[in-house]
Amino acid sequence: MTEEFAEQDAELLYQELYETFRISAISPEQRAVLAETWLRIYSTNYDDAAEFQHLDSGRVLSSFDVSQPIPNRFPKNSIVHLHGSIRTLTPENITTSLVLGETSYIRQYLQKSPWYNQFQADVKFASKLIVVGYSLSDYHISALLMENPDLASKTFFVQSNRVDPVFSRRTSSYGTALFIGVKGLAEAIRVLPRPAKPSDVTRLKSFKYLDPLRDNKAVRAPTANEVLELLIYGSFNYARCVSTLPEQTYVISREKEIRDVVTALSENRSAIIDSRLGNGKTIFLHLCFIELASQGYNCFLFKGFGPEIDAEIDLLRHAPRPVIIFDQFTMAQDIIARLGSEIPAAKFIVEVRTSILEVRYHDLLDSVPRPFVRVGVNKLSPADVAAFRELCRKAGLASGVSISRTTVEMRDVLLELFESEQIKDRIRNELSSVFSNEPRRKVLLLTMLLSTYQVSADPSFIRTVTGVDPYHEFKPVQEIADEVFELSADAFRMRSSIFSEYAVRHFMTPNEIADCVVSAALAAAERKSSRQYRVLMSNLLQYSNLHETLKSHKNASFIVLDIYERLRYDERINDEPLFWLQYAIAMAERGRLLPAREFIKTAYDRAADRPGFQTYQIDTQAFRILLLTEIDEGPGKAVAHFDEIIKMLELFDSMLNEESHRSFAIKVLEGISPLIDLRRGDFSSGEKVALAFWLSRLSATLSRLPADYRARTGSDLTRAAIDQAIRLLG
Repeated sequence: MTEEFAEQDAELLYQELYETFRISAISPEQRAVLAETWLRIYSTNYDDAAEFQHLDSGRVLSSFDVSQPIPNRFPKNSIVHLHGSIRTLTPENITTSLVLGETSYIRQYLQKSPWYNQFQADVKFASKLIVVGYSLSDYHISALLMENPDLASKTFFVQSNRVDPVFSRRTSSYGTALFIGVKGLAEAIRVLPRPAKPSDVTRLKSFKYLDPLRDNKAVRAPTANEVLELLIYGSFNYARCVSTLPEQTYVISREKEIRDVVTALSENRSAIIDSRLGNGKTIFLHLCFIELASQGYNCFLFKGFGPEIDAEIDLLRHAPRPVIIFDQFTMAQDIIARLGSEIPAAKFIVEVRTSILEVRYHDLLDSVPRPFVRVGVNKLSPADVAAFRELCRKAGLASGVSISRTTVEMRDVLLELFESEQIKDRIRNELSSVFSNEPRRKVLLLTMLLSTYQVSADPSFIRTVTGVDPYHEFKPVQEIADEVFELSADAFRMRSSIFSEYAVRHFMTPNEIADCVVSAALAAAERKSSRQYRVLMSNLLQYSNLHETLKSHKNASFIVLDIYERLRYDERINDEPLFWLQYAIAMAERGRLLPAREFIKTAYDRAADRPGFQTYQIDTQAFRILLLTEIDEGPGKAVAHFDEIIKMLELFDSMLNEESHRSFAIKVLEGISPLIDLRRGDFSSGEKVALAFWLSRLSATLSRLPADYRARTGSDLTRAAIDQAIRLLG
């Protein structure tokens, strides 16, 4: 009805709304409550009661509604109208500034709005959440809150003085009902102490203090079942780890690698932990905490941008020997350079996934405090292998793990472990109540994909994608949820990426996976103004990720192409240069080189519309597709794209001389040798001279790379392929 009213007579509707919701006076109790300084004031009402009080008391007004962008610097005590505000309303913007319509539409609107994410972030860091005058029958409250026990412990529903047992019972999963009215709330605020500024480094909100002495409690030895749950589900108990070391009855100690990290930090400002997915990053970082604490360091895990982060940084500036750890590089990018500058004594540990380290190396150079050193933790030492074999034997898994090599990666061992029929049956039986329940299955699949692609998302994102409250769905199977998920006020994520990778392949159908990827990518595109969700969207769209996930299924490449085809209709994704790059890669993998080249051109076009966009990834694949196109042409005719090939070789020589760009060029250059081997008779004498010149320059450039870089990236193999191509040219 409201939409029709707006279309027929917007001016009349505007006047009606203005007269109804413009406030000229508020009660003393309302004035007392609004006079306080809150982290944020959220309203689902159109009226301007909060603005009226702020202006009447001489405060600087900071007010927003859903039609406005979220500011980069968000002042405390800002007022946010989730359904729109009468103060910004005009007859012209009435349908865009106010959220009008059916309940289901409003719920969907709220969960897609970037302000919904901001609300969830504020709730995460708030010490208390006060909800005034609502019941759970109000769609907007049930859309904003979830049945999260940690959140419920700090949420209070202020109702009228009449006690309502039914309301108390219905709200018990979301918070505590207080039947005190606004007058009682105002009185409680008057007499209660105000939150103090951060003064204790062990009680910060943006940084978690890690204290092994506090957790070193005398507990019984770990049971075989606890070891199995750690290996299968990643159900890691930090207190158990601390209390059992140096004995290796719960985890293996990784002594050599831990020494490497400690030595690196003693000689450098930062240590980059290079770890492949599933190689025990979480446990390794905790082992680092324990050893560093024993040497007098104070370790802090970065949790996110809290409202008191400025004061907390000032506090850390005076902490003795601080070490700040980032368990994901994405979390570090927006803050680590600032921390390095403002906390001069701080050391840093940053975990970076091996597969993205080289391609994001330029970001590391731009942000991580220098000097820094890279510490690889992928390989288990012979001592670690022996200790792990003994750990498995004592836990009753000796028959399920056969480690034939002296140096292996943890992920390889765990994946081998999962192939045991004993483990398969255990997973199938223990998670039967999840696999057989569609809502839980959706939540499980999404969280497993996020874990497999090593990206993080808030619980609110999970609800947006799946349409269900994950806490509510898993409440009836809480014991299973505690084993499989890491649950907190701001986290609902898988504990083990290896378990996630395995379970997606063996227990989920291709159609389920494709539907989940599409829904998640679209939801991430809604939020791509945030770096976290840009990275999430990028990882979901990456061809290598999708192919790896689906490779055990028939027609995997066709499924991936269908995912891209479904996504290209969304303008937010269609505008992304890297989407068209991934679509081009998928086409090239199917041998469809003509559309692959067209999609590469589209990627360049999209990039041209982004000032400052670096095209190195596109350049790499453009060259690869160019080589494949000329190989596909076959011998006996002129090389049609010779000038483009020379131009790209010149570009790659420049890239190899740039530390932050060379990784893009190294692997693709191996493809030049097959082309020259097949079509060396098709090049003119002048073309052979030009090719030999640029290939010789590339070979010389590769020979000058640092020895450790050559060993790490395999660039000597690329150089050998180039040298072979030069010899073929005669």
